[in-house]
Amino acid sequence: DEVIDVITNTPLKVHLTPINKIQKQYYNYSKICNDFKVVNDFFTSRVQQTFNVNTTKWDW
Repeated sequence: DEVIDVITNTPLKVHLTPINKIQKQYYNYSKICNDFKVVNDFFTSRVQQTFNVNTTKWDW
C-alpha cells in the first residue's frame, strides 16, 4: 500500500499517487528510461521507414 519516496524519504500511498510518481521510485528508473530511449532511437532510425510507421506522437 505504501512506497517510500526516494527523494523525500516519506511514504507515498500507492492508490492516491499518480502512476508516474510511483514509477520514479523504481530503483533503476533512470536506466529503464534510458533503455526506452535507445529502443525508440533505434526504431525511428532503422525500423520506421521500412514499415512506414507514424512515430510523430512518440516525441516525448
